[in-house]
Amino acid sequence: MNPGLIVLFVFLGILALFLILIVMDVAFVFSFKRLFKTHLKAMVLFLNMKYDNIKKLMDLMRSNGVKIDPGMVAQINDIHREDFDDIEGKGCKNAQSVLTYIKEELLYIARGLKDLRKHQEFITAIENVSSLENQYRNTIATYNADVLGYNYWISFWPTKWLWKLLKYQKKTLIMN
Repeated sequence: MNPGLIVLFVFLGILALFLILIVMDVAFVFSFKRLFKTHLKAMVLFLNMKYDNIKKLMDLMRSNGVKIDPGMVAQINDIHREDFDDIEGKGCKNAQSVLTYIKEELLYIARGLKDLRKHQEFITAIENVSSLENQYRNTIATYNADVLGYNYWISFWPTKWLWKLLKYQKKTLIMN
């Protein structure tokens, strides 16, 4: 066989492998971007549901004669739902920490109220808040796993230049 033909086949093989890597990388990056949208919508939904359930738990406790610190009531009333739309924003992070603080305080108060813990509505409210917290954490863990995959594929050496050219940047993990 002609040595020039062998060199051409090797070159075409390497070029084909490079093109396959580019197509594979582009497919992974765009699939991760699609997954991000799904995870972010789920996190916004869970935060809104958590807000509603914590507020319901607080109202239920107050309607059963439990004294709730007016500062906590003011804090939950100061939360703006539109802040949840920007998961990585300062307003959302602040709202998340306030919700977690209020939830922990309400659960601490509830531990000492044996009469209230017998009401089915109260038990259901506490279970809902805890369940939403677990689902929210699972969604964050899945989002963070996808961020790691995305960051890997935009840093993949054969196609790193493409993503820099298109100004794609690494995403940060969400801490909770």
